[in-house]
Amino acid sequence: RSSENSVDELRCKYCITYCMYRSKYYRSGNIVGCIDAADEPVIFKIREVDGYWVRGVNFLNQKDLIATVPELIPVEITEDILLMCGFRLEQIITGRYFAKFCHFTNGLYDGIDAYTDASWVKITRYNRFVDFFSSLHVFQNTYRSMTGLELEIDF
Repeated sequence: RSSENSVDELRCKYCITYCMYRSKYYRSGNIVGCIDAADEPVIFKIREVDGYWVRGVNFLNQKDLIATVPELIPVEITEDILLMCGFRLEQIITGRYFAKFCHFTNGLYDGIDAYTDASWVKITRYNRFVDFFSSLHVFQNTYRSMTGLELEIDF
């Protein structure tokens, strides 16, 4: 193995412990949902978290949105969301998992794989288990901890 993979593996080992503690919190850059003033569901990108309040931008109309943390609704990770996040379908699997997706950053495979099942997405990095995810913002936080980069999402 190259020394670059070794550094990535060490970073991954460190971040798994760190991620378990930090990844469930909301931060700037997270994609979440909520119910707006017109009682309609919206998906938005958080721009600022200030204690109890969250400011963001509505994806549909690009208008500013303000919500409280308890009003936030996690966006479920689906196979369609994985495709929007730079994953490519690698293979359809029979058995426990439905499909394997591989992640690419700037056209290069970065060692992160996703295995989908009915309610969770299993993430591995260089074939080492990272965690199971059902919410996009939690995966975004873990991805940032693993790679030091934001997860690009093409809505």
